[in-house]
Amino acid sequence: MPGSPNLLYVRCAMLRLCNADKPNEIQGLLTGQADGPCLSLNGSDEKARVLLRVEAAGAECQFFGKDLKPAVNLSVDEAAGRGQMAVMEAGKPRAVLKAAETGGVVSVMHDDNLPRAFLHANALCGEFIAVNQDVKTSVKITSDGLHGGLMTVHGSDGKALVALSGAEVGGLVMVNDRQGKLRDSLPSAKREG
Repeated sequence: MPGSPNLLYVRCAMLRLCNADKPNEIQGLLTGQADGPCLSLNGSDEKARVLLRVEAAGAECQFFGKDLKPAVNLSVDEAAGRGQMAVMEAGKPRAVLKAAETGGVVSVMHDDNLPRAFLHANALCGEFIAVNQDVKTSVKITSDGLHGGLMTVHGSDGKALVALSGAEVGGLVMVNDRQGKLRDSLPSAKREG
């Protein structure tokens, strides 16, 4: 009908997208499955580069590099309503940004897939924690000190050796021995007010 939009209704389980100049080259697939719909977009090598799925557990979008190595994964936990994003190098996780029950979390990983640094925020405070290759705390910075922020520097065994903190009298420095027991402290030389 003139002036009416053209509509095409197609009922199928799979729709293939092809290169107009090379009809045998598949550039994408749209499928309907029992688990939910899936859209796959391919690179010039006809391997998936983007995969978008919606299943009962939640939605997921994946980006791939060559040889189908995962590069980015975006996902939603349907039940909790929380999202997460993982960034990878040729399939190896490098960073994760995640909504958790207690707040937001950012983790940065090394080749061994173990985190080396974290950022965490909850209703009480924000924290930064860096760990060594044995996953022992090396540095911790938090806004949840007694009278302000707190920073601790740890030995390779994870025991706190030095702490800098806000205190009732001003700044406070605490120095521990290798066993983590207080050796000496220095209160601020002058009080405010």
